[in-house]
Amino acid sequence: MGDTDVPGMVENLKFFFSWQTYQMYVRYFLWNFVGRVNDGDGQQQMGGFKGYVDGDWTSGILDGTKHLPKSVTHGLTYTPLYALPFILGLLGMWYHFKQKKRDALIIALLWFFTGMAIVMYVNQPSVQPRERDYSYVGSFYAFAIWIGLGVIALAEFLRKKITPKTAAYVATAICLLTVPVVLAKQEWKAHDRSTKMVAHDMAYNYLISCPPNAILFTYGDNDTYCVWYAQEVEGIRPDVRLVNLSLFTGDWYIHQMQRKMNEADALPITMPFDKYKDGIRDVLYFRDQKIPGYTEVKDVFDFISSDDPG
Repeated sequence: MGDTDVPGMVENLKFFFSWQTYQMYVRYFLWNFVGRVNDGDGQQQMGGFKGYVDGDWTSGILDGTKHLPKSVTHGLTYTPLYALPFILGLLGMWYHFKQKKRDALIIALLWFFTGMAIVMYVNQPSVQPRERDYSYVGSFYAFAIWIGLGVIALAEFLRKKITPKTAAYVATAICLLTVPVVLAKQEWKAHDRSTKMVAHDMAYNYLISCPPNAILFTYGDNDTYCVWYAQEVEGIRPDVRLVNLSLFTGDWYIHQMQRKMNEADALPITMPFDKYKDGIRDVLYFRDQKIPGYTEVKDVFDFISSDDPG
């Protein structure tokens, strides 16, 4: 299609199934229960390796060193799980529906509404600033229930061959040795954060660079949480008053800033809480068109904080 062509139903359905269904849910689901090629953004084809893209899923059974480069298979984020959690979950799903269909339907609805239903509701476009797998954690938990039931299903199957007590022991041993051990072995190297100190060191540098009793303004999450941690957990520069500008539009946060915290004094905010809390003075107009020259900011502040600004 050209840049000016209007997509029809067929194009919309192709986009829904290829991007929103596969790319934005199925791929994430299979990351957790089948395996992952690497931590790429899922946009680029691997050169010379047809059928694989960065950030794709993999079981590790059919590819391994045969179809993927060593730069991938020897990388920290190449985490094939051999589909063991997925197989165990399917076994548990089958067992659940066979034993208690109504209960299984509840789990299936939970899986759907915390997974694909979110895909359809959010209607995500094709340009995303980050991976969105965290949006569907609820559906992953729902499937994990079936993984747990898969252990019971395996024990039930073995009970027909051996004694019930032995079957329970064998099923537990098999499932513990396959799924948790494999997951820990394969994924620990990609999830280990013990040597990642950028956020910690950045927060430390921010704080020690401030003069005594300074006010440090931050914005958003990434440069705020690490500083909060440094102050509250490690006790680094508790005399510095941290102000998150993203929260400074809320009356509750401004009110909090008017109190002493740790060794840092309250902010020098003179307006009392009952004059800026929500619903009191949400909008005030200061008209100075006919006033010659300029207006001092202090005069404007005195106006909006006065007892009768009307």
